[in-house]
Amino acid sequence: ATIFWGYIERKRILPKWKHLLPFFKRFIDDKLGIWVGSTLEFEQFMIDLNSQGSLQWIASGLQSSVNFLDLTISFCQDNKLSFMTYQKAFNLYLYIPPSSAHPPGVLKSIIYGNLRRYWQQNTSIDDYIAIARQFADRLEARGHKRSTITELFLEATKAFTKTAPTKSTTAESPLYLYWEWHPRGLTRQQL
Repeated sequence: ATIFWGYIERKRILPKWKHLLPFFKRFIDDKLGIWVGSTLEFEQFMIDLNSQGSLQWIASGLQSSVNFLDLTISFCQDNKLSFMTYQKAFNLYLYIPPSSAHPPGVLKSIIYGNLRRYWQQNTSIDDYIAIARQFADRLEARGHKRSTITELFLEATKAFTKTAPTKSTTAESPLYLYWEWHPRGLTRQQL
């Protein structure tokens, strides 16, 4: 279906509507576009889109704010884009509990990864703080100690809010690492 719709979009939809759709992206069955035409033209676009096969697309309409994947993207009054983390209401947030057999570094990785993602996704620091608090509450609800969560949150935030190092101007070449590893210490030759 994804390949079929990619073909339909490139060959039938975009050539006909690209003058009113300067930005258009799709990830599997989620589409995002910027429409510059009228409401009537948009309705015609949707009729055309839904007449291409048995799959029917539902549009959220012409809005200044939209949820796309895990982001809420909004046009502000000054015609700038604003981004905020979006989480679906039915997400259960089943993070690993402290009693799991995972190595201790997994919790640290979950916290670092999510906080970094939230930091990159949110235009407003207030939105970042709000989603980070919700994340901490959800981890605590799964049984993690608030003191452990707080320590890891501070460590993670400190790590990714530092100024990023500047890229070297010297020619870079790839670095390849080869590391033999087996959970029971067996080498490739012993196997």
